[in-house]
Amino acid sequence: IVINKPSGLVVHPGAGQREHTLVNALLHHFPKLSGIGGKERPGIVHRLDKETSGCLVVAKTDVAHRGLSGQFAARTIEKIYLALVAGKLRKSTGTVEEKIGRHPVDRQRMSTASRRGRAAKTEYRVLSSSNEMSLHIRCGSTFSILPIQFSATRSTAKRTPKLLHGKCCTLGN
Repeated sequence: IVINKPSGLVVHPGAGQREHTLVNALLHHFPKLSGIGGKERPGIVHRLDKETSGCLVVAKTDVAHRGLSGQFAARTIEKIYLALVAGKLRKSTGTVEEKIGRHPVDRQRMSTASRRGRAAKTEYRVLSSSNEMSLHIRCGSTFSILPIQFSATRSTAKRTPKLLHGKCCTLGN
């Protein structure tokens, strides 16, 4: 099953959110999902943060779950995220390679300043830029849409603002 998950929807029950999750809705419509994820995450093959919208793959059987999980682990499934940023990048394509880890003071945040961080590579290209959007943002008046690919498993929503080294503001993140 492939679900178009909206931003703001919690995928599975957890601390502070036991009801109104995607898993609750899935179990209502599909009482038998793969049991590999346990009772909390039945059928859930990969994750999307609460703030992230996009396609989420759910397995109905254990065989499908193992096969799909293997494809994600082997990185044969390509994940591309779209980011709307305020500002104009100097280069239309680029790669950012930095270590990302927990912020030394605020452990809820991620930081590129972390020396103990995990190596992360982010590739981007400018899909479109315009200064005709009717938004007023402190960061600037030009807006760009970027398809982004991440190569390390770090929280997408937390990584995207780090992408442009402070040159542009990521909107809606």
